Formats: sequence, C-alpha cells, structure tokens
Amino acid sequence: MALILNDVHTDAWVCYNNKLFAFHDMEASGLISVIDAGSIERLDVSDLAESSEIDNVNVLKQLLSAETRELLKARHVRMQPKDRFFYFAATEEGQTERKESWVGKRNAIRRVYEVKRSKKDPTKVAHHQHLSFELNFTKLGDDWYAQIVPSWFYSYNGHQQSNWHDDLLSQQKRLEHNSSVRNQVRFIAYFLASAGDEEGLSFQSLLRFDVGEEADDVADDQDEAVIGPDDDMREVAA
Repeated sequence: MALILNDVHTDAWVCYNNKLFAFHDMEASGLISVIDAGSIERLDVSDLAESSEIDNVNVLKQLLSAETRELLKARHVRMQPKDRFFYFAATEEGQTERKESWVGKRNAIRRVYEVKRSKKDPTKVAHHQHLSFELNFTKLGDDWYAQIVPSWFYSYNGHQQSNWHDDLLSQQKRLEHNSSVRNQVRFIAYFLASAGDEEGLSFQSLLRFDVGEEADDVADDQDEAVIGPDDDMREVAA
C-alpha cells in the first residue's frame, strides 16, 4: 500500500524480516520511497545463493519469482495471488480468445486463453480458460534452473477463480496425453525465453535429456495449430 501511495507499481521486490530486497537499483525503481536511504546495502547474488542459511536462499528464490512476475506483466501473464502460479490473461478488454505464435521444429500457434460460453445459453459466459504454469527455481551446480509445471486456470471473470475450477481442471486433465503436457512445457519455455530482459532476468532454452526417443513436436491437443510451408493452419485434435 505504501508503494501504491507513492505511485510505485513494480512487483520486483521481496520483503523479509523487515528488510526489502530487489535486484535493481532502489532509487531508479522508486522503492527508495518506502525505506531509509541510509540503510541500503549492496549484496552480490552469491551472498544469498551460496549462503548456509536456508532463509537467504529462499529470499533469492522469491526474488526470481518476483522478477519473473514483473517481467511478464508486459506480456499479459499474471500471477494468481493466493497460489502463486502464472496464467495467460486477455490482452485487451472484451477479447474472447488469445493465441501465441511459437517455434519448435515447426512454426505453430497455441491457444492460451478462451472465453467459454454456456451450453444452455450461448449469450452467457460459463467461464474463462487460461493456460497456466508454476515456476520452481532451484540451483544445480553453479547454475539456476526454473522447473515448469503446466496446468489450467478457470476463472469466472478473467481473474478470479471459478467455483467450478477443480471440476473443470479434472475434466481437462483427463483429455490430455503425455505429448500434450510435453508440448505445453516446450511452449512455455519458448515464451519465457522470448520475454527475457537484456538488463535483468532472462530465461535460456529448455534443458533437454536424451532418453533415446524421438519426440514429436506436434501437440496432441486441440489448442495447438501447426503452420505449414504455405502458411495455412490446420488444427491438430486429440
């Protein structure tokens, strides 16, 4: 509230033990408006990442999540405040469908948001369906990785969770195959890499493991469309 009253709208910060942490200069970001300027201390990322105190490492993980939240704002991807997962939102008022282009071995388009109409009364909205994902940050060796867990979020107004969310999610999960989930992960990884900030947080390409199988890049679900050489679009249905 103090930040909002000072017209500071960044989410790229973490408050822990009555201390404010941020990757960016606090004067430039406006965070200095709610702290004592004389108490600012500059730390290296390694001071948190290599700390023997688990709380310090957790602060860094929360900072990475907060930085991601701020980074994705401009791409109309929001963080659900209660359960802290990310979901694709409409890019403009009144939008009924949102699709995003991406590139695997093929050019493709994926539906990431859609307004679902009531079957009994098509003039009414039943719910909004959003592609969603969790990000869990972990350090392996000297590098940091983000684990992507894809899912779906169902809202009644584009932001707040529908009362039927759990039932709708169960129905959707029953329709999905391993290839569907795999391609959701690959799409989200591509989207994150394309959203990176040259002066801040950036995501690299998806880490791959050779398991001796040739994976198909075509999604096994109805939310993916492949763009062929003639730029015609064909739906790939389960």
